[in-house]
Amino acid sequence: MTVWESLDRPACYPDCNCEFMLPDCFICQPYSFWSSFAYLLCAFLIYRKYRGTLPETKIWVFGLLIITMTSLFAHASFTVISLALDLGSISTLMLLIHLPEQTLRSNFRFLGITLGGVIFTTILLLLLPQNLWVGVVFAFFLFSAGILWRVHGPYHRDLEFWGIMTLYGISFLLFHFDKHPAICFKSFPVFGHTLWHLGSALTAYLFASWHLKKKAIS
Repeated sequence: MTVWESLDRPACYPDCNCEFMLPDCFICQPYSFWSSFAYLLCAFLIYRKYRGTLPETKIWVFGLLIITMTSLFAHASFTVISLALDLGSISTLMLLIHLPEQTLRSNFRFLGITLGGVIFTTILLLLLPQNLWVGVVFAFFLFSAGILWRVHGPYHRDLEFWGIMTLYGISFLLFHFDKHPAICFKSFPVFGHTLWHLGSALTAYLFASWHLKKKAIS
């Protein structure tokens, strides 16, 4: 008996994603677990490159650290609470880049909004049927994309901006359609969810670099 067996599993268990679920597991989905460290790597690179320059830097670093922890917990245990935390943190942190600058200057306020948002979205997911969870995250994705379009209007013709957004969109589609027969091959370890981790982490790094560079110039 593993430490996770005392916690509730989702209704789809053990066939929830394309990646196989290890029986009696301490790390239930090893490929998704280890690929989650991509977020930690990108957080380190952003911190090393932009620390002490702009207040927005802490959004990316702190946000990626939260996603690293919740993703590791989710794919190690694959329990209802860990999955809700993982999806809740993704939904919340997609919106944090749009916080006003006065919030960013207050570490206490920023921390409170971040943790409060993660807790709120996690509870919201736990109150909803599990088959709606991915749809809720997709709604957050569309809402965040709409804000990005409005906020970064002057850069709509910026090829770098569109390249980053295209990478993010493709990564999210791989997450959304992870179990689709066209991309799900059980014997092939490069699963859609693994590619989502790598693609979204790279997107965070590239977009942070692009955004912070634009802020420094303006």
